[in-house]
Formats: sequence, structure tokens, C-alpha cells
Amino acid sequence: MPDTPRSEVFLRLGSHSEKQYVIKTFRLFHGVLVGANLLESTPGATVSFALNVIGQKRAFAIDPMTYTFGMDLDYIKSETIDRTKKGKKTTKFGLKKSFVKLAEEFGNPVSDAVEKDRPVKPSDFDDDITEAFCESIYTYQTTRMRTYFDADIQLQEFSDHCPDPTFVFAPYFYIPCPEAGWKEWRDLNIKLANCFGELDGDVEKHGVICIDQKILDDSARWLRLCKSFIDTGLPAFWLWLSPLSEEKISDSRLQALMEGIDSFKDAGRRVYNMHGGYLSALLSKRGLTGFSHGVGYGESKDVVPVIGVIVPVVNYHYPPLHIRTGIAEIERALTELGISDADDFHEKVCDCTVCKGVIAGDLKNLRQFGEFVLKVGNSRESQTPDSAKKCRLHFLLARRKELDHVAELTAADLKQELRDTAKEYAGLPGYLTLQSKARHLNVWAKAL
Repeated sequence: MPDTPRSEVFLRLGSHSEKQYVIKTFRLFHGVLVGANLLESTPGATVSFALNVIGQKRAFAIDPMTYTFGMDLDYIKSETIDRTKKGKKTTKFGLKKSFVKLAEEFGNPVSDAVEKDRPVKPSDFDDDITEAFCESIYTYQTTRMRTYFDADIQLQEFSDHCPDPTFVFAPYFYIPCPEAGWKEWRDLNIKLANCFGELDGDVEKHGVICIDQKILDDSARWLRLCKSFIDTGLPAFWLWLSPLSEEKISDSRLQALMEGIDSFKDAGRRVYNMHGGYLSALLSKRGLTGFSHGVGYGESKDVVPVIGVIVPVVNYHYPPLHIRTGIAEIERALTELGISDADDFHEKVCDCTVCKGVIAGDLKNLRQFGEFVLKVGNSRESQTPDSAKKCRLHFLLARRKELDHVAELTAADLKQELRDTAKEYAGLPGYLTLQSKARHLNVWAKAL
């Protein structure tokens, strides 16, 4: 029998190009989260996908992403061809169409602020507009899919069978603690959560605490914040501590995080990490209900998006260290780790069906997870699509195995396992980069 319940893990669908991976593996997880901007940009594909997920008895929810309207609107703008002008093609810089639609659906104060080309601010929310806004966000999440369903001639006759999402998120905005103005944003988020919780409606309501990770440096303030949200009466909360990286978390911040989780658990509330990985799975031993992440990424996310960067490499998820790393780093360390053939690799690293299929008895095939090619016109090599695909599918299968592993072992056993692995890798020669990539395991062990 499992020692504790398996973490409820939600896959976040970032784009429909990732759908093939989610469709193949979502049955291994608790459910799927989809951003409202994806629903607006590709409604037909998103609705059909949601019906597939819910039909397989998996949880499904739409993240309204209200926080985007409380930040510099340039983050949700793009450059497009201005088709209103004749003659020579010109471009214009404006709000992405999906966010224009969201602003229209959400109504004031978002729509009014967008019209004035500015973000919303706490002073925009008086009592009347706060209630109307909360009702709008609830209505959007519970009816938007059905609206698109009704608009499709082929699906109209089945619209009564379009299910509600499993739960809905309260509207939320980023709290830039401890920067100036953070208290106003804190009070607004608590006000919104309170108001949202009082709305009529049968779909379960969840709160979101979206705040700078530096809040963890002030444990007393952090615990007061947790209590304020607990007092809203909502049954579940999602933590987005931006841009917390589990591999880099300090002892003190981990301790504060655990104290916060304890406060939700003691109050009988479920609590999730909006962007997490293996540490979040370990924290199930402390009461963390679950977490979400993307398809091979998304275990850490900054509220402030990075603009204009190259497409990131989808590195191989290395189960012994529970991190993603380059295949070349792994290959250089194999001999020192006592891995000389495929059987050794499957015993000590990963025996998922993807790894077994790719390696196919020859350890040299491992490099297929890290293949790069120099495309014409580019100055640097890029990962091949086939390599990225293999890494994504391996990651999802490996993650499920990690969840089973954590559920089946006791906290004491996991603590010892982490410390033993950290010691093993610390003993590798210094010229091997994996030697320095296991230090986080000792920090994680303190959570158990």
C-alpha cells in the first residue's frame, strides 16, 4: 500500500503543438490546465481537447490568467501587419487578439484599462466593480466552452452535454512583495478571493496566491498572508512563488514554504504548487496536495515573461538527480557511475518505455536524446524535432514513475535515498559537471 496519496499532478498545455504529448500521457496524471488565452486563440481545438480529457474522467480547468492585465501590457502585445492601410505593408504593435477577447469577456475594470492602454491597478476595484468582475471571471470559466460549443453547427445539438470545468480559479494578480505598493495588491487579491468565494455556483472555487518568492524570506509575513487567504473560506489554493526554482531553493526558504503548507493542511485546505517538480512531489509528505507543470518545462515560471529569446532546448530529464541536463554531461559520467551497457542504464537511470525503445540495447543510442543540427542560415545548432519529442515523452513517463516512487516510500526512506545519491555524485571527479549538480538533494532531504 502507498505510504501517502500520490501527488495530484496537472499538465499545463502551453500550445496545441504540445497536444500530442498530453493526449498520449494525461491519463497517467490527475488532470490538465489550459490558459484562457489558448482557449481564445484556438477555441475549437481547445474545446474538443477538453472534452477528451473530461471524458476520460480526468480533471480539467481553465486558468483565467487575470494577472496579465495587472502588468505592463507590452508583455501581451505583438507586432502584426496593419491591414487597415493600403499600399506598402506596415506593421503595428498591439494587444494580441486572444487577450483582446479576454478583456472583452472579463469586462471592467480590465476592458476599460485596456482601452486606455494601461494595466489595471488596485484602486480600480471598488466594491461594486469587484463583485461584477468576480462574477464575470466565474461565468467565463464555467460557460465559455459551452458558448463555443453552441457556435459550432456540428456540435450544437450536443451542447447540453458540454461539461463544466472541474474547478474554477478566483481572479488573481501578482503581488510584488516586498516592493512599494505590495500591500495594495495583497489586499486586492484577498478581497477578490473573499468575493469570489461568496458567489453562487456549484463549481468548486480555488484561490491563487501569486507573489514574489522573496516573501519566503520573512516567515512571519508569509504565514500571515497564508492565514488571510485561508480565512476567505475557499477549499483549495494554488501557490505561484515567482520565479522559484526547486533546484535553487535555499534552506530558509524551503523551511518557510513548509510552514506555509502546514498552515493550509492544519486548516483543512488543499494546497498546490502552480509550477513545481520533484520537490513538490516530496512535499506531499508534508501536505502539499499536488502541482502542475508543462510538457518538459514549466517547473519554475517567472510572472514576468522573457521576450525575444531563442527556443529553449528540451534537455533529458535525469531521474537520479530529478533535473534536466545535457546528454553529453551524462555520457561523460557513465563510466564513473558504473554504467557500461544498456542494462546498467535501465537499472540505475531509467527503464521507461521511451528509454528502452531509443537505446534498444546499445548505450550509444542514448545520444539520440541530444541530437543537434545546424540549419541553413543559422549561426548556431538547434535541437532536432525528433530529439525534443523523445525528451518530452521520456520526461512525462519518468515523472509518473517519480510520483509512484514517492507515494510508495516513507519520508525516512526518501530522505536517506536523497542523501545517498548526493554523496555518490559528490564523489565523482571534479571535471565531470554532474559532480556539482546533486547539491540540491541535501536541501530537499530537509523537507522530509
